[in-house]
Amino acid sequence: MPHTHWQDADRAEFVHAWETEIAALPEFTDSNLHIVTGLLLPIWKRLPNDSHARLPLQTDDGERIIGRLVSPAWVAQATQGTGMRRR
Repeated sequence: MPHTHWQDADRAEFVHAWETEIAALPEFTDSNLHIVTGLLLPIWKRLPNDSHARLPLQTDDGERIIGRLVSPAWVAQATQGTGMRRR
């Protein structure tokens, strides 16, 4: 591995380094996601083409939601002039 910054390590060294790095991470993190849910047929053609994957989620209250992940920029553009506000 002369052309990389990698260093050889035996299994015990690797496990120790991995566990040390994992222990320094928080158990959970918060993220903001923008998801379009509900009846999408009226705006289907306006949804971004970068991903057609449906995202299944479950809230802390047990509600199940299926939607499409969209960018904050798409939300701003799609809601412009509709009177909708951010919460």
